[in-house]
This record gives sequence, C-alpha cells and structure tokens, in this order.
Amino acid sequence: MLEIVGRFKLADIEVQHGWMASSEARAVSEIKALLNAQGHHWKDASGGANPTETLKRRIQQGDAPTAAAIGGVKIMNWARDGVCADLSDVARDERWSSSLPAVFDAMIQHDGRYVAVPLGVARTNMLWVNASIVKRLGLSAPRTWNDFFVMADKLKAAGIPALAHSEQSWQVGTVFEAVALGTGGTPFYLSAFSKLDPSALTGSQMITALETLKRLKPYITPDSVGRDWNLATADVMNGRAAMQLMGDWAKSEFTQGGKVQGSDYLCWPAPTGSGDWCFAADTLTMFKQTDPHRAAAQRDFVSLLMSREGQEAFNFHKGNIPARTDVDLGRFDDYSRQSARDFASAAQSGVLVPSWAHNMAMQDDVRLGFFDVIEAYWKDDRMSAADAARRLADAARR
Repeated sequence: MLEIVGRFKLADIEVQHGWMASSEARAVSEIKALLNAQGHHWKDASGGANPTETLKRRIQQGDAPTAAAIGGVKIMNWARDGVCADLSDVARDERWSSSLPAVFDAMIQHDGRYVAVPLGVARTNMLWVNASIVKRLGLSAPRTWNDFFVMADKLKAAGIPALAHSEQSWQVGTVFEAVALGTGGTPFYLSAFSKLDPSALTGSQMITALETLKRLKPYITPDSVGRDWNLATADVMNGRAAMQLMGDWAKSEFTQGGKVQGSDYLCWPAPTGSGDWCFAADTLTMFKQTDPHRAAAQRDFVSLLMSREGQEAFNFHKGNIPARTDVDLGRFDDYSRQSARDFASAAQSGVLVPSWAHNMAMQDDVRLGFFDVIEAYWKDDRMSAADAARRLADAARR
C-alpha cells in the first residue's frame, strides 16, 4: 500500500484557470504529463464565480496558487501589489528575450522583473470563409475594407449574407476591433485602445471605424440576436453565410465538423493595410510561494512552460501558435504555420497589437464599458458615430 501511495505525490503546483473546453483540457493534460515525468503534479484550482476575488482571498490568507491564467495589462494589477514571483533568474538564464516578440517580453515584466509566462497566442482578426461559395463567385481575400464591401455586394446579389454574425456584445466588439485596426492602422489602434487617448477616441479615424462597422449591417445573417459564436461558425460551414470574423478558436469548429482547410474552408486575415496582427495570449502569472518545495516546483514549471517542448505540446492541442518564435511547427497544420510566419513578420514590423476585446489591452471596467457603447451603437441606427465616439471617451475615464 505504501508503495502505491508513494507514486501519487501531493500536488506541488496549483493553477487557477478556466481551460475546460475539450481542446483546452487536452492541452493542459499534455503539460501535466510532462510535469509528472519530472516528479511534479499539477492540481487545477477553481476560481469560482469570481476568480479575481477568489485569488485575492487566497493571497491574503497566505495560500497563493502557483499560477493563475491572467494576461495582458491585468498582469500589472498583481505585480504592483508585490505578490508575484520574480522569474528573472530563469528568464535571464534561458534567454527569454531572444525568443519572444518585444511586445510579449514587455507584457510579462514589471519594473524589470519577469512575473508571468506567455504560453501561446491566438489571432483575433481573421475571416473564416466557405471555400465553395467564394470559389463559385470568383472572390478573393480583400485587402481593404472597401474591397470587402465590393465583395459583400456580389454575395448579396447572389442571395448570400457576407457575414455570419451575433449581436452578443463581445462578438460585436471583436468585429469592431478588427475594423478599427484595418481602417486606422496600428498607431491609431494603440493610441485609442491601449493608451485610451481622448483625441484618438473621438477623432476622425475613430469616426471612420464606427461608420465602417455600421456599414456591415445589411450584409449579416438575419437571425443574429444573442447567438453563440459557434452557431455563427456553423452558418459558414453549411453555406448559410460566406464568412465569419472571429479568432483562431473558430478553426476547431471546422476541424470537429470534419471540414478540410483549403477545400471546405479558407482562412483570410481581416483587411489591414500592413499585415496588422491582433493577438490574445494565453498567459500564466506566477505568485510568490512561501514553501521552499513549492517554490522549487514553480521554477521547474516555468522552465517547462517556456521550453520549446512545452510550448509545442500545449499549443498543438489548444489550436494556438507558440508565444516563442523559434518552436518547430512541423506537427502543426498549414494555417498555424502561416499564422506563425505572419505573427513573426508583424512583430518585426511593429504591427503586433493586443486585443482589447479579449482582455489584453484594457482593464475590465473600461472594456465592458466599450462593449456597452459598441453594442448600443450597432443596435441603434439613430446613434451617430460621433455620439458613439464621445461615449467611448467617457467610458475610458471610468
């Protein structure tokens, strides 16, 4: 009996996260297996109905988990309180800065100390396309939003909605995010959505982005109220619509539906002028451990997550691409390999931007305020773009 018990160690690594979908759970299981091989054990920690409050309470009680799924600007909320582990020795020894895009390297540091680990990244400004429809009509990927509307008119003339859509606020926000990046470019996008500059939020480029968003309304599927995103994806799969604007996670729906990239569906970047790439990153923020054994396990955990092996294992099953730019993608599909090339190119060109709609660029109160404004503007044809822009600037001051 003691022999059996000895093989099942108590968890020395505890992670608070919400990665419960099938692909996410498989990705986590791959990391768990690699940890087990090192003699460690990952325990899942539930955040409950309010993960932030759960985490605060545990830290106050001296029982911080090893890590929590926290990314983007919200990493700094915890780092400023002095509760994050200092990973700088590991990061320096393993030369993280040489394998991460500069924007990621900066995101996981506070006051020059590394406090978090980026696992993988999804692109949010993508069009998922019914291949049969666009091939039949002789359509190709639009380079600008004006090109998109020319294509949308051709689809409408053929009786086909250009976009499968839902009026859930985060989905309207996701579309608007891509439109704003595509019409305004990276400098405008960063000023408006990362810096929350009032002049960018109310200026002519924002007005253009808002007007472009509303121009999409005649080209969407008719039953768009309150539908989950995967139902909109199904519209593209079964030919009820030509395209959906959604993040990389839409690919899993096509895969599970037995669809083949290239013959059944295509993947087009949403129109941008310079290959602008909007990202949402899976990131684990690390917390101080008072127990020396758990602190040592955390260091091993961090090294594994940032290793090429760990990043390949996690992202191959999650459907993302690695945060590191030097991972062998031989096992990945054509889309992932092309996305990784575009990701590296965008990083080199300075057009890699954080998704505000997907928790990377702004605090929750501002993000939810922006969702409210964009949803109201989308639904109310009487609201002008200028009025919506003023409301965004007001929401940014919360």
